[in-house]
Order: sequence, then C-alpha cells, then structure tokens
Amino acid sequence: MILDSAEIAGLSVLQLVHENTAAATMFGIDRMDRNSSLTVLFYNMGAMDTEVSIVRYSAITEMPQNKSVEHIEVLSEAWDKNLGGADLDKIILNMLAERFNALKERKGKPDVRENPKAIKRLVKEVSKLKDILSANKQVVVKLGELADYDSLNTIIERREFEEAASGFFARVSVPVEEALKKAGLTLEDIEQVEILGGGIRVPKVQEILQEKLGGKTLNVHLNGDEAMCFGSAFIASNSSASFKVRKVLLTQHPVSPISIHITPANVSRIAETNQETVTQDADNQENSTEGTSNGIQYDRTYQLYKIGDYLGQRKTLSLNYDTNLKIDVYSGEDSDGEHLATFTVNGIDEIADSELLKKENVTRPRVSLSFELSRTGILLLNKAEAKVEETYYVDAP
Repeated sequence: MILDSAEIAGLSVLQLVHENTAAATMFGIDRMDRNSSLTVLFYNMGAMDTEVSIVRYSAITEMPQNKSVEHIEVLSEAWDKNLGGADLDKIILNMLAERFNALKERKGKPDVRENPKAIKRLVKEVSKLKDILSANKQVVVKLGELADYDSLNTIIERREFEEAASGFFARVSVPVEEALKKAGLTLEDIEQVEILGGGIRVPKVQEILQEKLGGKTLNVHLNGDEAMCFGSAFIASNSSASFKVRKVLLTQHPVSPISIHITPANVSRIAETNQETVTQDADNQENSTEGTSNGIQYDRTYQLYKIGDYLGQRKTLSLNYDTNLKIDVYSGEDSDGEHLATFTVNGIDEIADSELLKKENVTRPRVSLSFELSRTGILLLNKAEAKVEETYYVDAP
C-alpha cells in the first residue's frame, strides 16, 4: 500500500525501513567504540504495537583503502501487533466505566460506554491518568457530570491497575523470547539493552523487562521519533549517489523463510500430471524426473530464502517445464504459510508447441527464474527465460 501510494505520487522508493532498524542505525552512527563488536537488543513499545530487534555492530575493513567501516547487522526481529500503550488506555477506561456504572444513581441507566460524548471525555482523560500512575502509586479521578448529570469521583491505585492489566503484562516479554530464538542467542549474548517508545514509561513494563533480561540496565539513549527519522534519512543517503555521507554497511535478514509453489498456469494442458508435490531447497536443486509426467514434475515447492539469507540477495532457480507456470509466494518453510504474492510466467506454451520441439534431438524447455529479495523485504521476479537445446552431428572433414 505504501509503495502504491508512492508510485501514484510519482516518488521513487529506494527502500522501506523498519523503525527499529532506523533507530539502530542512528545508534550505530553515534557509537563511540567502533573497533569492538556490540550486540544490542532494542525494545520498542509504541501506542499500537511492540517491536523487538537484536542488532550486532562491528567494524569491517575495506580494501584497498584499508578503511574501517561500521557494519550494522539486524540479527532478528519479533513483534506483537496488538500490544501497545493504547491497550493500557482501554484498560483504565473500562475501570472507570465499570465504577461509574456501579454508582447507585446509575441503576437502570444504560452503560456509559454507549454514550459517545462520555466516552470521548474518558478517552481524553485516561491518557493523563496513565502518565500520573506511572509516577505515582495512585491517582484521584474527578469527572463532573460525565453522563446524565451523574459525576464520578474515585481513586485508582497503581496496584489495581496492574491487576486489571495482568493479561497485558504477561505478554510484554514474549517478543524478547521470540527475537532471541530467531537470532539463535541467549540472554548472555546481549551486551546492551535500549528501550524506546511511549509504552516503556509504565513502571511495570520496565520491571518485567528487567527481570526477563536478567537485571540488565534498560538504557534510554535514544529519542524514538528523532532516531527513526534521522536513521531513515541516513540509510537513504547511503543508498543514493547524490549524497556523500559516512559509509555504513547495513545487513538485514528475512523476518521469516520464503517459499514458492510452482504449478501449471493452465492445468487443462497437462494430460497426465503426477499430483504428488515435490518439496525442495532452492539452494540444492534436484534434477531428478523419475516418476513424473513426460519427465517433468509440474507441482513443485521450493524454500527459496532462509532466515540466514539477507535482503538484496539474488537467486536463480532452473527447472524443466513445458507449459506456462504460476508461482505462489508464501511466508514460511512451505506452502502452508501466509500467501504473499503470485507471479505468472507466459510464453512457455508457444515454445513447447513449436515445430522445433517435435524433433527427437531437441530437449524439453529448461526454465530459468531469477529472483531478488529486495532491501524492503519484497520478493521480486526479475527475469524468466526458457531455452531448449538441439543436438546434431557434423561429419569431420
């Protein structure tokens, strides 16, 4: 959607950058000791979601200049799309609504949450209350004539709020565990922790994180918004020849494996198709055609990219295929994952039906597919070509 909007606006998008990656880039630019490696965990809890990135910093010497260049490698990313500061606002809102509904003067009256005007006041109020509870153990709430001329006067204890939000707090450390697992690291491998985002101001969130991270110091060296903006601009400057800035090498890995499922675009052309799916690793292509129709396996699944691969990497896949093919792209190790995209390769039918292929000394079409995992993390099919080989003998003079 972002890329489509940019295209409509006439903008050329060099790369989409994850906000944690942008912040990590700014952190790397300001890093003092660039001669030593450093592994940092970034925990970012915003209003709507929580994102965790594990980043390794190191120095690479470029030859022949013999110049040291900062290398930033994003080892893993994990997230919870439904864990953010706004969820805590809803919890406080529901606490206030339930207390208001429980007033004796509200007996027989509708739930205050059905009153749009009252809800608007509560939404405006709860954000302030959350900030106060972050610095104090209790907060006094006074809302005059909230609904039907009824007022709410109550006190919310931080303890009560934390009990009401126990389900939320139980999920705070889950993205940390997932990020460590994806990176193949343990807590002992994390040398520094940086927290950013509005949600981390809640004391209970910091308490849970510190406990989960074995008592490591939770550093707040970055202004989240500033770091993300500056880091994005710096990455863009490094991607363009129009700007001359200090060089930084950024390596990012796929957030999940990427697989492709290849099937005929027009199944009716295949008279006899072996319905058994062959699953292969794109890095270890097998050319066996035993037990297939016409020496060709039409239904194929390949794991094209693994977690250890990197964004910007190109791969070529070659296979025997004599009809137009459809390529479905999935997130995961096989075609059971989330469907991401579909490519169709046409023109193979014309080659397969040509007079040339009726000769006995001509091979079936060999299709070559050139893929690229863009720096944005989107799989591209850059080129598709089919070739046949004709064998003939010439008498030596």
